[in-house]
Amino acid sequence: MKNSFLLLTFLLTMTCHNIAIARDFDQFDVITEIHNFNKKVAENSQESFNEKLDAMSADLFSFMRGSAHLMNRDLQKASSLELLRTAPTGMVAGDLHMHNFSIAKSANRQAIYAIDDLDEAYANAPLSFDIFRLSVSLLTAYEEELTQKEQENLVKQLCAGYSDRAADPETYEWPEMPKSEFIKNFIADESDVKWSKFIKKRTSQASPNSFNYEKYSQVSEQETLLVKTALNNWFSTIQGISADQAEILDISQRFDKGLSSIGLKRYFVLLQGGSKEWQDDCIVEVKQMRPSSIGSPTVVLQQQATIEAMKRAHQGLDPFLGSLVIGNDTFLARQNFPWSETIENSTTTNKQHIMELAYTLGFVTADFHAHEKKGTEMKLWLEKHADTFIPMIFSYVKQLKADYKTFSERNKHE
Repeated sequence: MKNSFLLLTFLLTMTCHNIAIARDFDQFDVITEIHNFNKKVAENSQESFNEKLDAMSADLFSFMRGSAHLMNRDLQKASSLELLRTAPTGMVAGDLHMHNFSIAKSANRQAIYAIDDLDEAYANAPLSFDIFRLSVSLLTAYEEELTQKEQENLVKQLCAGYSDRAADPETYEWPEMPKSEFIKNFIADESDVKWSKFIKKRTSQASPNSFNYEKYSQVSEQETLLVKTALNNWFSTIQGISADQAEILDISQRFDKGLSSIGLKRYFVLLQGGSKEWQDDCIVEVKQMRPSSIGSPTVVLQQQATIEAMKRAHQGLDPFLGSLVIGNDTFLARQNFPWSETIENSTTTNKQHIMELAYTLGFVTADFHAHEKKGTEMKLWLEKHADTFIPMIFSYVKQLKADYKTFSERNKHE
């Protein structure tokens, strides 16, 4: 791995984490904020909303994943985080944490690791927001595995990876990314999955094929008709998709996929493959959208930001990537692929692997930001402010712990 000398010089001088905690504005009640943000989830299914609250109660990392809106409000309003708002601006992922990356693969190209969940993407926010949230996610994910000094080194590695990619002003249709043996082996193992095995695991393999309802839930006949009509209308507008490729075999749903998105409507659409054999079928995921908690005031603007962000994150080769309206709601459509696996915090506890992962995630984040042509500015910003920026990250973990304690204690009694 390369290291950015100036950045690491600043980082190595960082010894104090005693920056004031972030929240110093308004009357702020954690429970009220969470309930208000998830109003649509509760309207869809009170049971799913309760499941989401229980999932967020599991541990600090789970709470962090399910409460991006709390952090995003702090990033925008807290005076103690004002420094972050002085960074160069552009398209941000908006909910960047270590589980929101996965393998991306394309024909005749080497598989890479890329950002894959961009539901909270926003077109004009400080780029520092992504680095900050990603750093907090790593610290909460690996807090029990790492000593204080190792945690500091973890953030150093993330910032070094970001800085090294930011130094390159070019954007790439398909980037060459540095890979340690750990990252390289993970990508090689998890991207080598046969399409037929992927479809077999999720369907009945009958003729005509249908979903495996041990993994998915049924959709009512009335709702199926509504979704199918909207999909057929939308398929007819997609260039390069023939009628044969858009023949719907089955429609199912899940409410429990992705912690932050638990309870949002999420349909899965089984399409017949060209050979009409089940092994060639494909699955399109259609997920309810909502405005970003960073800034998008409408779902219409959010769909534009999310689709543009996915293209920048090298997910744009998906022929079904797009948005459609079902009933009164806007949905994001994307194809499910066999190789979209994620390095989770449970994947490894090897400390060297964790450091290599942090560097890679920093590099990938800077590659996503590269389209803004502000890499040099961001590199200089990090070097100039690292002695303040990094302690802010550790301080915010304390704020997150306080919020989690409040939430988990109140959630037990509600």
